[in-house]
This record gives sequence, C-alpha cells and structure tokens, in this order.
Amino acid sequence: MVVTLSLVIYSSRYFWYSGITLEQTVRIYLKEDKYSGRAFEKAIWHGDSTLVEASLLTDEFKNVNYQQAKAITRLIVALDVSNKVDFAEYLYLKKNYYQKLFGSLILLKSSKKFKTKEMLFYLTDITMRSSKGLVKDLYKVRDYYSEIAIMALGYYGGDEAFQKLKEIINERRAPYSRHDAAIMALIQLKDKRAAQVLKNRLLDKDFNATFPAVKALVAMDEEVWTLVEKRLAMKLGGDDVFLRNMLVENQKD
Repeated sequence: MVVTLSLVIYSSRYFWYSGITLEQTVRIYLKEDKYSGRAFEKAIWHGDSTLVEASLLTDEFKNVNYQQAKAITRLIVALDVSNKVDFAEYLYLKKNYYQKLFGSLILLKSSKKFKTKEMLFYLTDITMRSSKGLVKDLYKVRDYYSEIAIMALGYYGGDEAFQKLKEIINERRAPYSRHDAAIMALIQLKDKRAAQVLKNRLLDKDFNATFPAVKALVAMDEEVWTLVEKRLAMKLGGDDVFLRNMLVENQKD
C-alpha cells in the first residue's frame, strides 16, 4: 500500500498539469491563459527539449508575438541551454529579430567565448532601439526586442554592459517591462555598483519598477527596508501594495 501510494504521489507530481505531452505543454505555455503558469513548471521538467518544441511550433522562432517572446525568453533564462549552442549560432546568423536575439541570449548564457564586440554592438543597438527599422518610441511598440537584448547584456558582463544597464535604469520615461528586464540583468551581472543604482531610484517618484528593484536588492543581500518605508511614506502608488506586503513579511522574520 505504501509503495502504491508513493507511486501515485510521484506520478501526480508531474502529470497533474494541463498538458501531458511535450507538445501539449509548450502549446499551452505559449498561449496566454490560466494554465500557462503550470505549463511553465512542466516545461522546465522537460528540459531543453522544450525549446526545440517551441522552435518547431513557431517555425524556428520566426512567428512569435509579444507574449510568446516573453515566454520563450523566460524559458531560456530558466533552462540549462549549454547543449543548444550550435542551434543558437544558427539563429544568431538570421536577420529576424527574435531569432537573432534568442540566439544571442543562449550563446552568452552558455559560454563567455561569444562575448565579442560585434555581439555587444548588436545588443546595444537593439537595446537603445537605434537599429534601422525599429520604432523609437518605446511606449508605442508591442515587441519584446529591447527586453531580450537588455537581459543578454547581463550575461555579456563587464563594465560596458553595466554602464548601459545603469543608463537604462535611470531613464526617466520607460515601460515597466524595460526597467524590470534591466533589473534582472543587473542581478546576473553581479556588479557591486548595481545595488547603489537601484537604491537611488527607489526614492525617485518617476521610477515604477520598485517591486522588482527591492527583490533584486534582497537577492543581493542588501539592507533595503528603511528605503522601502520611505518610499511607502511618499504614497506614490504603483508597486506600493507589493512593497508593503514584503515589508510586513520581513518584519515577521
């Protein structure tokens, strides 16, 4: 009886998700609905074969919308993609923005040997939307190009990447997702100067991505709660509810 029960528990751990097969899992994950969160966990369990399936379903990432781009990027960041270098090099040679950017992200995450000036120039070009053909006004676009390039800079590393990420964090007008991506990249960069950059912006009334900034500072093992209290006292709205909950949880600990 004990053995049978353990088998049931073990099986349900992986198969209670909607989407049993790899293909079903990826289809659900790439489709924004109430099951996508569960499908992500199952996708991680499938490993890098999930990326292969996502590539098949999107014609090698050529047919990707905004939400799918976010979902695929999240997979690349979460998975061990070291076995996908050859495919990533193939993608990087393409002209399609998503193909080239996914290739860049996989290559930089897999090995520092791809840390070249050519790669840096390309990512910076996309990040600042100075590449020909890109809409310059960030508030009018519905693509995920800039955010992928920003996160790739975190894997690129070094002072040049830090300076560019610092510039992005200090932008006065930028979408929440852009600052959020820059914060994720700063965590990956592991540069000690990043903490002060984030702390400075926490008390800026024009800064919206305060919740991910605080999470990043906590991950960096930085004392940040006095700043959170000051931010909440300013009553600026935005992430205040999340910040207040974090503060309460910290005080419990």
